[in-house]
Amino acid sequence: MRKLPLSQARDRERGSAVVEFVAVTVILLIPAAYAILTLFQIQSAHFAADGTAREAARIISEARDEGRARAHVAALARLSAYDLGLEPDAVRIRLTCEASPCLSAEALIDVEVVIERPLPLIPAFLASRLPASVRVGASAVGVVNPYLQRSEP
Repeated sequence: MRKLPLSQARDRERGSAVVEFVAVTVILLIPAAYAILTLFQIQSAHFAADGTAREAARIISEARDEGRARAHVAALARLSAYDLGLEPDAVRIRLTCEASPCLSAEALIDVEVVIERPLPLIPAFLASRLPASVRVGASAVGVVNPYLQRSEP
């Protein structure tokens, strides 16, 4: 009994749909998973930058002593870096005061926070040659509380 050419073709194709499905799934799934992981890390850095900027503006605007307030803001930057699993210098905070001294009543304080977030799963030999991090920033404005008793500068 001789097989027909059509049945021979079916026999040769048997099982190839599963292989094609697995190959396409792997080809599409790995980049999609990496993209999702990267987006989550960038979003966490953005949330951290926003919260850090807001809290730094609050700390400075409610401070009684500018030197201690700046030390608290620096500690806040270190804490944000620690929460993200980054080095302390990855979080930079810049304070700009509208008035001098900075804690003058109702003066505006502008706080800018920049976080350098490395991309996930980038090997070190590529990270030194290619841009392997994303810079995320946020800003906040605080108004110095005019009703607090402050130390003289």
